Amino acid sequence: MQSSEILLKAIMDGGRHSIIVTAPDGMVTFINHAAERMYGFQADDFTGKPISELRRRIYEPDDLQREAREIGAEAGRPVTLDEMFRVALERRVIYERERVAIRSDGSRFHVLVTITAMRDAAGALAGYLSVSQDISERKRLEQLKNEFITTVSHELRTPLTSIRGALGLMAGGAAGVLPQAAAELAVIAHRNCERLVRIVNDILDMEKIESGKLDFQTREFDLTALLAASLEENKAYGDKHGIMFVFKGSAEPLPVLADRDRVSQVVANLLSNAAKFSPKGGEVHVTLTGDGGMARVAVRDFGAGIPESFRPRIFEKFAQSEAGGAVGREGTGLGLSISRKLVEAMGGAIGFDTLTGEGTTFMFTLPLAPSAQSRATADEAVAEGTGQEGAVTGDAAGPSAPARDRILVCEDDRDVARLLTILLDRAGFAADAVHDLAAARAAVRTGRYVALTLDLILPDGDGLEFLAELRADPATRELPVMVISAVAERGRDWQEGHPVELVDWISKPIDEAALTRALHRAARKTGHDVPRILHVEDDGDLRRVLHDLFNGRAEWVGVSSLHEARERLRRESFDLVVLDLGLPDGSGVELMEQIETSSGGPVPVLILSAADAVDGDLRRRVASVLLKSRVSEEHIVQTVLRLVRERPSS
Repeated sequence: MQSSEILLKAIMDGGRHSIIVTAPDGMVTFINHAAERMYGFQADDFTGKPISELRRRIYEPDDLQREAREIGAEAGRPVTLDEMFRVALERRVIYERERVAIRSDGSRFHVLVTITAMRDAAGALAGYLSVSQDISERKRLEQLKNEFITTVSHELRTPLTSIRGALGLMAGGAAGVLPQAAAELAVIAHRNCERLVRIVNDILDMEKIESGKLDFQTREFDLTALLAASLEENKAYGDKHGIMFVFKGSAEPLPVLADRDRVSQVVANLLSNAAKFSPKGGEVHVTLTGDGGMARVAVRDFGAGIPESFRPRIFEKFAQSEAGGAVGREGTGLGLSISRKLVEAMGGAIGFDTLTGEGTTFMFTLPLAPSAQSRATADEAVAEGTGQEGAVTGDAAGPSAPARDRILVCEDDRDVARLLTILLDRAGFAADAVHDLAAARAAVRTGRYVALTLDLILPDGDGLEFLAELRADPATRELPVMVISAVAERGRDWQEGHPVELVDWISKPIDEAALTRALHRAARKTGHDVPRILHVEDDGDLRRVLHDLFNGRAEWVGVSSLHEARERLRRESFDLVVLDLGLPDGSGVELMEQIETSSGGPVPVLILSAADAVDGDLRRRVASVLLKSRVSEEHIVQTVLRLVRERPSS
C-alpha cells in the first residue's frame, strides 16, 4: 500500500501539468509541485482553503465572471463563482476551457484547464480534479500560423487575381490578335493559373474550417438563380472537359437561408468533380427540389461510378479516386471534404448515390426560407409563348440571374438575337429574346422588363406599328424602347410624324458601347453615359487589369492610397467605390465615414480584398464583399454593374 502511495505521489508531482484536488465542499486538499512551478506560489499558501481564493489569484476576475454567466445561461439560473464548476459538471463528465492565467510575478500565459468530478466505488462524489496544461507555446505557434495564413492570403491572392485577369484578357483578344503560338501559350497559362487559384483557396479554406474561423453570412436568396449563375460561371470548366452542364429543374424561384458565396463554392466543387469523372462529350445534370422544409440540389454525372473501396473515404481530406474517366490527379482532393463541412455548417446534409458503370449523383440540402412556400409560380404570359415560333429564349428558358435588370430583345434573326443577349449579359443585364410580335406582345404584358430592343422588320408585322401600340397602352407607355435595325433611318423619318419617346436608334452592325450606354441610361434614369467608379487598391497590376476589364462599361478611376482616395472623393463624385482593406497608409475602413457622408449622397461600397475576415459591422455598412481570387473577374464585373444599377438615382 505504501509503495502505491509513493508511486501515485511521484506521478502527481513528476509531471509538467498542474494538478489541484478539491473536496466536495470546494476546499483545496492537494496541489502538486508542477502547479507551484507553473503559477509561482507555495502549495501551503492555499491548501485547506476554498478553491475560490486560488482562482481569484491565478485567473482574471472578469474572465471568471464571464465564464460563470455562460454556465448559468446553460443551466437556466444564476451561478456563483464558488459553484460554477460543480454546476458545469452536472451536465457533462469533463469540463474543459482555455484561460489566461497569472503568475505570482504578474506575467500572463495561456492554459488549458480540464476539470473532472471524482467518485468513489459507490458513485458518491469524492471531490474534483483540476489539471492545467501550459499551452503558451501552442498559442504562439497558432499565432505564427495565423500570421502566415494572412500573409499567404494577401501576397498570393492579389497577384493571382492580376495574373488570371491579365491572361484572361490576352486569351480573349483584348491585347489584339496574338500569333497562334502566343495565343495557345496564353490559354495554357490562364488554365493553369485557374488551377493554382483553386489549390490556394482550398488550402486556405480548410485551415479556416479546422480552426473554426470560417465566417458565414446567412441570409435569404434564390437558390434557383444561384444555380443558373453557377452553371454559367463554370461553363468554361465544363468545356475544357468536353462536358455540358444542364439544368433539369423548374425555373421557379426557391428561397433558402444560407451563405450565398459558400453555396456557390459547394456547387462549383460538385460541378468540377462531375466534369472530371464524366465521359467526354457527355452531360452533367443539375436538379433542384424543395420539400419538408429543405431544398435539395442534385448533381449527376454519367461516368464510371465510384469504386466500392473508395466510397468510405469519399469525404476525407486529400482523398482522390482513381476511377476511370478522371483527368489525372487534378486538384487537391479537398473539394468534397470542404463541401461537406460547409453544407453541414449551414444546417444541411450532403451525400451521394453511385452505381458502377452508370454514374454518380451528389446531393446536398439547405434550409428553405420562410417565404419559399409563398413565392409566385412562373409567369403565365411568357409561358403562353413557350413552344411557339416566337417563344422567349435566353434567360427566360432557365433560372434567371439575381438582381439584374431584364431587357426584352425582339429580333427575328436568331443569330443577331443571340449576339444581343450575349452583349447585354456582358453589360450586366439579363436578356430574353423573342422572334416575332406575337411573343413580344405576350412578354411585355408581364411587366418584368426595364427596356425593349426592337427590330423594325418582323415576320408577322411592322416594328413601328408595334411601337405605336406600346405608346397607346397606358401599361407600356413608359417602357424604354431602343430600335436596332438595318433600316433604322426609315424609323427616324417615321418618328418625325409620330411623337414617341425612344432611348436611341442603332443601326446594324451593332455598336456595343453605344448599346450599353443607352440601356444603362434607360435602367438607371441618370445623366451618366457610363458609371464612374473609384478603385482604391495599392496593387498597380490589379488596378490595370480591372480598368481593362471595364473598358467601355465604366469610367474606372484607380488610386493607390487612402490619401489619394480622400482627395478624389473630396473633389469628384462617383457611382461606386471598390475598396481594398490593406493599403500602404492605413485600412480602407478609414474611408467609410467620408464615403457615407459624401455631398452627393452615400456612395455604395464594394469590398474587394485578399482578407476574408470582414466583421459583421463592416458588412452591414457596405453593399457587397468579394474575396480576391475566390471569384472570377467576370463575377467582379457583374457585381459592380449590379451595384451601380441598384443605386438610387440622384
